[in-house]
Amino acid sequence: LRMLSQIGSVLNERSAVDILIFLLEEEKTPYIADLEPILPGDRARLRVLSRMEGAGLIVLKQDPIRPVRRTVCITEKGKRVAEFLKLAKAELESE
Repeated sequence: LRMLSQIGSVLNERSAVDILIFLLEEEKTPYIADLEPILPGDRARLRVLSRMEGAGLIVLKQDPIRPVRRTVCITEKGKRVAEFLKLAKAELESE
């Protein structure tokens, strides 16, 4: 139950839902900086991503070629949550 409320509060974070749906649909693994069009501001983006990682929705991994850069990988749990969010969003946008 605590984990469920943790996910709920993470989804209230600015752009968290859009980031999850983007990660679900994106074919290549993006870097943190690639999410800038969805959530501008490095500190805000990192804060939201850290909370999402804490809820088990994503994993931040260091790039083996450029360790300074980190990629954002959606977890299986994140994929399941994103699928529901995508359906809900489509339902809300339908007539």
